[in-house]
Amino acid sequence: MTRRSVLALIICLATTIAACGADFTSDFADTPDRVWAGPEYWANPMEDWQVVGGRLECITASLGRNVHLLTRQLSERAAPLAVSVRIDQIADGPGAAGMDIGVHDDINDYRGNCFFGTGIEATIDTDGALSLAGKTFEPFAPVDRLADVTLSLTGRPADGASFDLTLVATDANGKTIASAERNVPADRLVGNIALVHNPSGRRMKSGSKARFRFDRWTVSGDKFTDNDAGKFGPVLWSMYTLSDSRGDQGYVLKLSAQMPPIGADDSQVVQLDRQVDGDWQTVATETIEPDSRTATFRVPNWPKDKDVPYRLVYTMKKRSGAAEDAAYRGTIRSEPLGRPFVLAGLTCQ
Repeated sequence: MTRRSVLALIICLATTIAACGADFTSDFADTPDRVWAGPEYWANPMEDWQVVGGRLECITASLGRNVHLLTRQLSERAAPLAVSVRIDQIADGPGAAGMDIGVHDDINDYRGNCFFGTGIEATIDTDGALSLAGKTFEPFAPVDRLADVTLSLTGRPADGASFDLTLVATDANGKTIASAERNVPADRLVGNIALVHNPSGRRMKSGSKARFRFDRWTVSGDKFTDNDAGKFGPVLWSMYTLSDSRGDQGYVLKLSAQMPPIGADDSQVVQLDRQVDGDWQTVATETIEPDSRTATFRVPNWPKDKDVPYRLVYTMKKRSGAAEDAAYRGTIRSEPLGRPFVLAGLTCQ
């Protein structure tokens, strides 16, 4: 197959697939500078990644860093798929970057897959060579640096038990750098998809030294399923106590909201609401403590004799000036009076 025919095939497949399915497009270009990538992603580890200037970048050249997409997963359906991402090299030296698809373990839960899953590598190294499903494909011409390279991967069912995968790398001008084709078992194409940075399974000539940044991460095709409930954040979790103050303040609610590492241009406050007779009422607004990333509330005269639904509201700001409220919901339970007291203990050791 010629370079032109391969590129024509990838464009045709991507155009056809994009018309349906659980489409997703990253929004790093409109994300404020910060460590936390956003609620749609799980970064391994979080502290090695940051959004800067509208792109997601890894701050270390160490092996095995990745970012999983929490809101889309590959199903068992025999249906087409398409994934693409733009990659830009920001530090010289050997290295590789790209995607992992079908990342799963024996259980295939999207959360466990982030830590224990393995998938199919679809990457490009700093020499321009592609790696797809364990095989290396050399570039059509020597490559000096990966400057705004787009990796596009498509897959179509070949038969009832396998998929045909096509991977194409193009430069900033749309010229094809390299292409690859592989047939893989269908049972390998289930689970998560992730961005990979200097994957540990890749042989480096003298160790990984390159660093990369990513943007324009797109996902489409009927093989993907929506999982918007998989978002994690902006409020990660909350903890509370309800106690009798033995004073004129009645029962006192103390509640903390755990936030991710936000940036200077993000909102710095969290709002606590409670539900009264079916309506939401704002109780308090607290500033996020920068070191612990927590907002701590202390509310006196909290009702003790009934369960009270609450929500923590945080405003997600965009670089463009747009904003959207996100809510974390829970229930403050009533004081457990009139029944035996039971204490439970849990340790990670």
